[in-house]
Amino acid sequence: FRFLNLGKQEINKAMNLLLIVCFVIGVYGIVQYFLGIDFVRFMGRDSVYPSPSYDGHYAVIGFFNRHHTFAISSMMSISLLATFALLKEDKHDKFGKFTFLALLLPLVIAVILSQTRIVYLAAFAVLIFWLVFFESKKTSLVLLLLWLMIFTIIFFTNEGVSNRVLSLFAADGFSSRWTIYNVSRSEERRVGKECRSRWSPYH
Repeated sequence: FRFLNLGKQEINKAMNLLLIVCFVIGVYGIVQYFLGIDFVRFMGRDSVYPSPSYDGHYAVIGFFNRHHTFAISSMMSISLLATFALLKEDKHDKFGKFTFLALLLPLVIAVILSQTRIVYLAAFAVLIFWLVFFESKKTSLVLLLLWLMIFTIIFFTNEGVSNRVLSLFAADGFSSRWTIYNVSRSEERRVGKECRSRWSPYH
C-alpha cells in the first residue's frame, strides 16, 4: 500500500470495509446455495442454476454469473484479508486477529459450498504458504486447523462437496480432463496455423 501513499489507519479502514463486504457476500452465498435466490437480478431462481454436483441445491454465484468466477474472486479476497490479519501488530485493534478471521468464515463456507475444485487446491496451497512463511506460527496453525475443521465437517455432511473433492482423485475424471485439454490445445494450434496462413503476406 505504500505506492498508494496510505497510512496505517487508512489501510485498516479499507481492510475493515472489505471485510464487511465479504461477510455480507458470504452470508448471501450460503443463502443462495440453499434457497437459490438471486436478489441482485430480481429473477428469483431463474438466474441460479443447480450446483455442480446436482445435489439438490443451487450454485453459489454471488453477484457473478458462474460459480467458479465467484469462488476464484472470493478466494483472492480471503487470501488478502487473512494475510492482512496475520500481519496485524496492533493488539488493541477492536477487530483483532481472530475476530477479523471469524468474520471471514461465512465467505469461506460459501466458497466451499460453491464446489469449485480448483479453488480447493488453491486454498490448500495458501494455507501451507501461511504455515511455512509467516513468523506467527501459532496463529497460522490455529487458522489452518480451524479452516480444515470447517472443511472436514462440510465434507462429511454435504454429499455434493464430498463428491466434488473425491472427483479430483478419480482416474476416469483425470483422464477425461486430460483428453479435453489435449483436444483444446489441438484446436488452438489448428486455428492459429490457419490464421497465420490466411494473413501471411506470402499467401
